Amino acid sequence: MNIFLLSTKNNRCSRANYSLPLYFLLLLMFFLPSSVSAQQLYHPVSFRKALKAGTRTETGLPGNNYWQNKADYDLDIHFNPSDRLINGHEIITYYNNSNDTLRKIVFRIYPDFYKKGVLRDYALNPQDETNGLSIDKMFVGKDSLNLANEALIEHFGTLLNVFTTVLPNSKVDISVDWHYILNKGSHMRTGAIDESSFFIAYCYPRIAVYDDIEGWDESEYLGTLEPYADFGNFKLAVTVPENFMVWSTGELVNPEQVLQLNIYKKWLFAQKSNLMDIISEDDIRAKKVTASNAWNTFRFNATDVPDVAFAVSDHYIWNGGSVTTKDKTRNIFVSAAFNPEHKDYREVSSFAKQCIQLMSSFMPGIDYPYPQLTIVDGLDQMEFPMIINDNPLDNRIETIELVVHEVYHTLFPFYTGCNQTRYAWMDEGWATLSEWIVSPKLDTTIVDDYGMPRMLRASGNEWDVPVIYPSTEWHRSYSNNAYAKPGFALRFLREMITPDKFNKCIQHFVEVWKGKHPTPWDYFYCFNAAAGTNLNWYWKAWFYDDGEADTGIESVKPKGNNLEVTMILKGNKPVPLYINLYGEKGLIKSFYKSADIWHNANGKVTFSLPDNMLYNYMEVKHIMVPDIDPSDNGKIIAR
Repeated sequence: MNIFLLSTKNNRCSRANYSLPLYFLLLLMFFLPSSVSAQQLYHPVSFRKALKAGTRTETGLPGNNYWQNKADYDLDIHFNPSDRLINGHEIITYYNNSNDTLRKIVFRIYPDFYKKGVLRDYALNPQDETNGLSIDKMFVGKDSLNLANEALIEHFGTLLNVFTTVLPNSKVDISVDWHYILNKGSHMRTGAIDESSFFIAYCYPRIAVYDDIEGWDESEYLGTLEPYADFGNFKLAVTVPENFMVWSTGELVNPEQVLQLNIYKKWLFAQKSNLMDIISEDDIRAKKVTASNAWNTFRFNATDVPDVAFAVSDHYIWNGGSVTTKDKTRNIFVSAAFNPEHKDYREVSSFAKQCIQLMSSFMPGIDYPYPQLTIVDGLDQMEFPMIINDNPLDNRIETIELVVHEVYHTLFPFYTGCNQTRYAWMDEGWATLSEWIVSPKLDTTIVDDYGMPRMLRASGNEWDVPVIYPSTEWHRSYSNNAYAKPGFALRFLREMITPDKFNKCIQHFVEVWKGKHPTPWDYFYCFNAAAGTNLNWYWKAWFYDDGEADTGIESVKPKGNNLEVTMILKGNKPVPLYINLYGEKGLIKSFYKSADIWHNANGKVTFSLPDNMLYNYMEVKHIMVPDIDPSDNGKIIAR
């Protein structure tokens, strides 16, 4: 977010090689042939080509010819907080698992977002503009690259093309030395938090995704759209001065070398204990946190993740503890690192721990897949694998909602690697739904209407484009299409097919696509299979069609012992009906009709409700059902 299980490590980034449980094969055999023929979803040319090539299918499963490239990174980063200088060295092993001969390698240079003269979605404070990232040295294989040779190097915006040849089903080793100055202000997911605290993300040159849908992902990083990245294994070494602690994606593998003995012992204990302060205010005041060396190198390892990020501070409390997975096979270390002045952060690690438990037991019934999670007191609201950059908040309820939203991003886009640059709704819609459904489990007073104002504000305008359009083309409709609209679509779908079946759909999708790159059509067809029904009509209405959420009451008539109700769907988006019947003393009875009531209804439905003769007014309304014109949502019952 940036606005306000299951584990198979074999063949993750090469050709598909797995077997499906019999349950899902039966679903595919008995449900899909008839349902797909009933109503087809339109496929863009890129997906049609993937179907023809056998890398994708209309069952939701990867095709037999599915392939995926991969890059492993060995990162050695030296950071000096006094001048914010980052010096880095990396060795990349890039695997071209495709049948294509690559004539170039596309690098993403994210720090160039702050470079003078580049395009951006947001204006920066001029004093935060820099010279960008400087590459000091690069080797491709054993060949040193002449960085001044325009025939070999093309650098524009946040992209760098290196013209070289990578043969099909081969690998190449690349070495890069670089440096840049971390931004102090204009914090966009990365930068200085205060004078001696920093959240450092996107700090290394990385290889862009080359996939079976679009080839090279050459969309520029302009600020709004979040990165799309290949999976890989990361080794990260971060060297900082004495007294500075480092938190990162991955597992800390040398704690005994970089922590004071007392801190190390508390860290060990916290791996299997309830929440506790590993670094306390007393430890900070005494400067008894890190090893007594002029510089310390913190080493982290992360397996099968799309990115790494880290945070650095010399005055942050560290509170953490353990949560056990549902199957009792492993412990997950959950923690928060924060400024002691920010009192709301005292509960953040507890909220995160509860989220992980609910992810496993409640929705969607999948264990948190990584060994640890750290939430860092920062200046943004942005998720990364195993580490989150969240600003402090004065409102406890908003803190809960934010934690839930970011923790649930773990499954999408990290564990299941959807393209959040091109299909932002696949991860943000999920996180929005999770915030709505899970937050009240942490605090029963929460009624979360996040997204409703933007939904009502955007719906029906000429720039309210269908969600299926790539998010690179949304522009003004980004916020609504990424968060609110897909969130409502998923919420109403969950109600319609039941929460248990919705969980099974998510579980199936994650099982099939974990560690891979699913598209919207893979998502839709996985749901069809796991739900055992054709949902194409619903996908079409919410994701393909123009229109808005708007219902109205046409008539309410007493008829024998019943009320005959006729409702019209004016805005094309199938929504549930929350029907309230009132008498002279107020609300008497409520009824619910799921969004499925509009399936094959041609925009109008008539149904009966039991009439107890005391009703004199009917209203169709709910805090979490958008309706852009509520003027016809109430009707006097004439008797």
